[in-house]
Amino acid sequence: MTSLLQTGSGMGSACTGRCRPKSDFLSIRYVNFFNPHDFALNKGWLAFQNAKRKIYASYTFDPPNTYFKDFHSTELFFPADTYELFDKVIQARCFALGAQLNAGGVFVTARQVELDNPPYNFQDTHVYHSGEFRSDNPQRWQFWNKVLTQMGLK
Repeated sequence: MTSLLQTGSGMGSACTGRCRPKSDFLSIRYVNFFNPHDFALNKGWLAFQNAKRKIYASYTFDPPNTYFKDFHSTELFFPADTYELFDKVIQARCFALGAQLNAGGVFVTARQVELDNPPYNFQDTHVYHSGEFRSDNPQRWQFWNKVLTQMGLK
């Protein structure tokens, strides 16, 4: 079976086997699990966003909407170069999703889970950026239980 999947860019891609049909994506529960004190998102990610132009000096932008790489010798285009543009040139004009309260959009705010509160107790040190993976199940069972519940799998 081949079905069209919806991707983040609004374009489709063919998929075979166990892929969900496009209509199934509308019924997925999107839940914002966030830690407003996340070490990597509040320190590293923000610093990287602000430093992109210094780090990738060979990438340039000519207003209103022309992007180049290799010191102005190669023009970049949407959607073909979307990933490279967002990685190297375009700064995020928001905070990282995993650190934001009330993200909205497809994320229903009534279902959001703040990970620095009990019983999860994620903190602001590096280990908690991936705390659900860097701990064992006895320490993180409440997190995984909440994931299953919020996703409608339990």
